[in-house]
Amino acid sequence: MEYVFWWFLLAIPCFFVAYCNGADMNFRLNSPSYEEGFWKFYKNFFSDGFRLLVHDYFGVYCPWSWERAKRHRLADMRTYLGADGRCHDRLGHITAGDCDNPEKQEAIARHAYISRTKQWTGGAFNFLIAPIPGSFIIIGTVIAGVVELGRHLINKGA
Repeated sequence: MEYVFWWFLLAIPCFFVAYCNGADMNFRLNSPSYEEGFWKFYKNFFSDGFRLLVHDYFGVYCPWSWERAKRHRLADMRTYLGADGRCHDRLGHITAGDCDNPEKQEAIARHAYISRTKQWTGGAFNFLIAPIPGSFIIIGTVIAGVVELGRHLINKGA
C-alpha cells in the first residue's frame, strides 16, 4: 500500500508537467519569455497550464453537463478555426462562423472532439498503467547493459 501512496504522490506532478509541456508544444499555451527570470517564467507557465487543464477536463470534457462541454467546445473551435476555417473528415469545411450557426453547433461539438467518456476512461486507464512501460524500459536497459558487459568481457578474454 505504501508503494501506491508514493506512486500517487509522484505521478500527479509528473503528469501535470507532461501535460503542460505537451500543451506548450501544441501551441496551446502562451509561453512567457525567459527574460522575466527563472521563477517568474515557471510560475506563469504552470499557472497557464493549470488553467488550461481545468478548462479541458471540466469544460471541454465536462463529465456532468453536455451543455457546458458544448459551450466550451464551440468557444475552442472559434479560436482554432479562425476566419479561414479548416477541413474536417465528417463535417467538411468549417469556419468560425459555423460555430454560431445553431444548425451546425451540435455536429461541430460532437464530431470535432472525442467523446467525454472515452477521454475520462482513457485518461484513468493510462494513469494507472503508466508505470508499467517505464519499468519495462528500465529493466530492459539493465538487462541489455549486463548482456553487453558479458559480451565485452568474453571477447576480451578470448
